[in-house]
Amino acid sequence: MSDLLRVADVFPCGGVGLPFLGRANIWVTDTVEDGRSLLLTQQIIQHALSATFPGQLEVIVLDEALSGVAAPFTAANSGGEKLIMTVNTPEEFLKELAYLRDHVQAVNDVIQGLSDDLLTFRRSQGYPVEGYKLIVLSVDVSALNDRILDTLSVLMKAGPRAGVTFLIHSMTLGVNPFLLERCLVVTLDDGALAVNDRPLPGPWDPPDPRALIQTADQVARARAGATMDPIEFGQVQDISTMWSGSSRDGITFAVGRYGREIVEVTLGDEVNQRHNMLVTGAVGQGKSNLISVIVHSLCQRYSPDEVQLYMLDFKEGITLQQYLDEATGAYLPHARVRAPEKSVVCAVTRG
Repeated sequence: MSDLLRVADVFPCGGVGLPFLGRANIWVTDTVEDGRSLLLTQQIIQHALSATFPGQLEVIVLDEALSGVAAPFTAANSGGEKLIMTVNTPEEFLKELAYLRDHVQAVNDVIQGLSDDLLTFRRSQGYPVEGYKLIVLSVDVSALNDRILDTLSVLMKAGPRAGVTFLIHSMTLGVNPFLLERCLVVTLDDGALAVNDRPLPGPWDPPDPRALIQTADQVARARAGATMDPIEFGQVQDISTMWSGSSRDGITFAVGRYGREIVEVTLGDEVNQRHNMLVTGAVGQGKSNLISVIVHSLCQRYSPDEVQLYMLDFKEGITLQQYLDEATGAYLPHARVRAPEKSVVCAVTRG
């Protein structure tokens, strides 16, 4: 299995493995008299971050109890991408829940019933489709309003199989039993752990707060240096036929995969009337690679009589130089103008 698919779908706890990301929600019963339950909750977050491939997990936190549940992990956001997002009020959290409802539906649309859950689907595809979301609540759940509780109930049931998992740190007193039934309820009693009132065989070792902080630092560094496995061009573009496309109704090129589908873009069609394309992004985000994919897809699909390229490059010729061999005079037959040191734009016209 590709390391890209690595995920903390099991949390080792008390001598057993508890189903976790993409499999089950976990409710840690708040031990009001001390901070052990908070440490356990933070230990679960630590495992989620460290055992999941960098960039494949987003953590959303509502800490209405002001417990500081996410405080040791703030450094995880220092790698240039916000992996942990904190919402401050129930109203903001309700908006996040609405977003999560749409996200779960989108994941279901991608899976199309071909797998029982996102975990299985990703493994069947062999590469990461969508990502995982961990929703951390440190609140008095019984005090949340009915709109939040109703949405929460739906998402806690449907979420795990779509990669949306809830980790709740709260008392259970006064909580609707339906919510508790959607979780593995973990309790601490004098250092002994129980899940759904069943004692676990092994002891629990509380984490060192310094280790929690260190995990966040490591995750930030790993995310900054993480790379995706390349997808072969033949997986997104049919290379068995050459120059068989017609540009009469626009030009279409492939840019990648999303689930089982090939993602294609069409320019110049009569319906959407999109005749131009602008590619933007920070340094190192893959603009040049995307342009290369577009050029290769167009030139494999359409003959020079169907598509002509006017290739200008202000980037000192770096992006488009590969299409002009000055030593032999060979060049891409679709190219009509080649100015490898004049522009960052690759313009395409129909022949």
